[in-house]
Amino acid sequence: MVLAIMLLYVAFLSFRPGLLPTQPGELRRVYIVNDWWGWGPNRQIRFTLAPEGGDFAGEAFFAEVRDATVIWSSTHELRLPAGVMENFLFVLSQAPLVEGEYDPGIDLSGDYPSRRIELETARGKVVIHSEAQGEGGAPWAAEIGGRGYVIHADVPMRALNVLAPHLVRPASE
Repeated sequence: MVLAIMLLYVAFLSFRPGLLPTQPGELRRVYIVNDWWGWGPNRQIRFTLAPEGGDFAGEAFFAEVRDATVIWSSTHELRLPAGVMENFLFVLSQAPLVEGEYDPGIDLSGDYPSRRIELETARGKVVIHSEAQGEGGAPWAAEIGGRGYVIHADVPMRALNVLAPHLVRPASE
């Protein structure tokens, strides 16, 4: 019983309504990075999207890098329905934000994921990122309005998974 009350209290403390955008109309630009650095080929994947004609349009950039040399790269146009972006924002808004300092807890050398979500709104920029090797990229850091938060959950990765089927990938990937 005491444990249940403590868990509810922690959930209450981590709920930060209004910090994350929840509607596609709030967004001016979305920038997503999913890079991987380490031994062997490194990859860079970047998506830039902005509202256009009721949807979100932009570019996808894919590259493979070895020893600071780009082996191949490809750029593609993207278009996502506003409903997909709304689902992405809904999942992302469920992230439990706990004010604090981010520590990615890197345990392995030669294995460096770098994931980043930037959301530009009229209220400012929201940056959510992870260099963690944990399941679902947890923990994640969030910078909102000049304050730092930690997300001890895979919620941002689950939000990115909402977008994944709609993002173009080159045939060689």
